[in-house]
Amino acid sequence: MQQKHSSVPEIVGRSLFYTLTNYLLISMELSFRAQWLSVLFSAALVWCNMEYWNAVYRLTGKKLAAWVLWGVCIAASTGVACFAGYIQGTLVLLAV
Repeated sequence: MQQKHSSVPEIVGRSLFYTLTNYLLISMELSFRAQWLSVLFSAALVWCNMEYWNAVYRLTGKKLAAWVLWGVCIAASTGVACFAGYIQGTLVLLAV
């Protein structure tokens, strides 16, 4: 019983960090969509999704809980992107 309560703060922390990271990666992917860097951001987004789902599944032991939390975080980051917009990134190349 103690183990279940000690994992709640970790799940909440991971969820907040994942939501912020997901928003930033989507913003960078949209900013660099015409350049090859968007492939790197897409790969990072896929890895981040898998890592978050596996961490929540490991902490809860329930696939349904992991899928629901993952969906809530995706909806939250999408909501932030819709209401606040995405971050405009720029690629700066320095000439040597």
